Order: sequence, then structure tokens, then C-alpha cells
Amino acid sequence: MELSLWKKTPVRICCGFIVALLVLSAALLVQPFLGANVAPGAATYSRGILRLALPYHADHHGTGQLTVEVLDPEDHVLGRIEKSVEVMEGSSLWREQIKLDKPFSVP
Repeated sequence: MELSLWKKTPVRICCGFIVALLVLSAALLVQPFLGANVAPGAATYSRGILRLALPYHADHHGTGQLTVEVLDPEDHVLGRIEKSVEVMEGSSLWREQIKLDKPFSVP
């Protein structure tokens, strides 16, 4: 009786193959999304506000002046932010919102 439980039948082999194929397919489909959180940055625009999320790495702690300008194709300033910032040593994510003076259409 114990031998019959371990006996391989075509149905068991087929089911095992299908399960292995599904696991492999899922792993291949998920792999491109695993690195999505290390993208160079993200920007979204909605209702006249540009939201930025930019990763950075600082070799040491420090302060400085941050200036960001949003330009149109003719180099006219659509929005600007200038502020003092303090960064800590290591990697982090800088988030900011810039209200644009003049809305523009996104193609």
C-alpha cells in the first residue's frame, strides 16, 4: 500500500509540471516590478501642481540652497521653488510640490 502512494501517474506528473510552470511564469512576471522602487525619480502633474519624488545619496551631512525651476520648451519659467535644505548622510528621497504659475498641457 505504501508503494502505491509514491507511484507516479501521468496525471500527477502533468499536475506537477503545470504547477512548476505557473510558479516560473509568476516569478518572471513579477521580476520587472521588483526594481520599480529604485527608479531614478518620479514626477506627477495634476491641477497646476507638479509633485516630485527624487532619490539622492549624500556622502556627508550638510545644508545648502535648493533651487528648482520648471521650464517650458522656450525656456520660460512656469514654476520655481527656492529654499534652504538640510540633508543627512546616506540615501533618502526628496519630495517637493511646485505650483506652476501657468498651467500647461501634457501630451
